[in-house]
Amino acid sequence: MKKLGPRYIDRDFGRYLKNKRLKKKMTQKEVADPLGYTAQYVHNWEQGKSSVPMNAIPTIAKLLNISINEIIIKLLQLYKKRLKK
Repeated sequence: MKKLGPRYIDRDFGRYLKNKRLKKKMTQKEVADPLGYTAQYVHNWEQGKSSVPMNAIPTIAKLLNISINEIIIKLLQLYKKRLKK
């Protein structure tokens, strides 16, 4: 069985969140503050240097005006993509 490569999934998911954030014209700080995180921590997600904590997903979805279902679908697509490689 192939490894999923969590860092690649983190990176791709981070890019997805960054694109959503930029479409909303929000700063990293505006995303970080309601979560109790720093802008640097959000930056690290967006660069794939760290994983997005699962407990932050509902708040992120609300901030970025996307559904949790959309986030789950995106994560499943990323995992499926990695399994094919």
